[in-house]
Amino acid sequence: MPNSTLDTSGTWCPEPIMLLSERIEALQSGDQVQLISTDPASKRDVPKYCSAMGHHLIEQTEDNDQFEFLIQLR
Repeated sequence: MPNSTLDTSGTWCPEPIMLLSERIEALQSGDQVQLISTDPASKRDVPKYCSAMGHHLIEQTEDNDQFEFLIQLR
């Protein structure tokens, strides 16, 4: 169950990652954040961001033109 949901629908690279970074700053280690995006680049960018920052990408789903990510913070 996410502690926070961030809907970045309608934004384009690099906005989803920038907004995610800002949201993460307000959360604590172990918290989970759900990111919703309509930017196809998110499918590539979010996993790379999580890997680089040490966060755990729990789940990544795609439904038509909407992408959802569940991330557990390090």
